Amino acid sequence: MDKLTYTLATPVQFTASRLVEEVHFRTDVRVKDLKRLDSAQGGFTLAAQLFAILSNEPQELIDALSGEDFLGILELLGPFVGKFLPIGVHS
Repeated sequence: MDKLTYTLATPVQFTASRLVEEVHFRTDVRVKDLKRLDSAQGGFTLAAQLFAILSNEPQELIDALSGEDFLGILELLGPFVGKFLPIGVHS
C-alpha cells in the first residue's frame, strides 16, 4: 500500500498540543471506503470525507484545512481518487 504525504501551506493547530503540518494518505481506495461515502451530499463534502478516510484523521481536521491545502490535496490524490469524485479531478 502506497502512502503520499502532503505538506500543508497553512498548518492547522488542531488541538492545544497538536500542530498539524503534514497529512499522510494511503492511495488504495477500497469498496468499504466508498460505502462510507454513501451519505455524502455534494462533491466537496464527498472529497473531504474521502480525505479523512484515506488519512485516518478526524473529519474535523480535514474540515479545518485551508481551501488552498484542500485543492492541493485534491491535485495530489487526483490520480488515485479522481474517478470517484464528481468535482472535476480525473487525472
